[in-house]
Amino acid sequence: YELFSSITSICDSAFSDCRNLESILVESNNQHFCSIDGILFSKNLDTILCFPSNHKFSSYCIPTSVTLIGDSAFSSCCNLQSITIPTSVTSIGDSVFYGCSNLKSITIPSSVTLIGDSIFSNCSNLRSIAVEPNNLNYVSINGILFTKNLEKLVCFPAAQDFNSYTIPTSVTSIGDSAFSGCKNLQSITIPTSVTSIG
Repeated sequence: YELFSSITSICDSAFSDCRNLESILVESNNQHFCSIDGILFSKNLDTILCFPSNHKFSSYCIPTSVTLIGDSAFSSCCNLQSITIPTSVTSIGDSVFYGCSNLKSITIPSSVTLIGDSIFSNCSNLRSIAVEPNNLNYVSINGILFTKNLEKLVCFPAAQDFNSYTIPTSVTSIGDSAFSGCKNLQSITIPTSVTSIG
């Protein structure tokens, strides 16, 4: 797909679910966007906007210039088995890794202050989410992603080994798609502390 120089804006999730998309090219004189290796970025490289669903890479290190991963940026990237998020990233948008079916684990760096909704929805082989210990906003317990204060369960990885799980009594809210595609879970105990389910 080629973006012409006249294009000035692209809506969130514009290329979401384009499963055969291999590459995005941007004309060099476009003032707002650029592409590297067929991957779409903002012109100043601080935002990754779209990693094409059928891109050839099986592993990818996000450039250290990136501070924001846009909504659905890696949506349905079935070829990706490994994604490295640098410490430059502070914000991860909604549904960023939706449908990354071969992604098995990922590490959230210490720099991340905001994680959107449903970021790992339909990641059918995701076993574990790690969070760097000095992250002030998020924490991982047994590979399960929570806010640092343990009040919100953000994501229970779909391929986590547990067949039963008791949500900690500190939890007051369960995030959107938090248990999406959990094929091994047969029972979940929700404590009376929980007041909101996404």
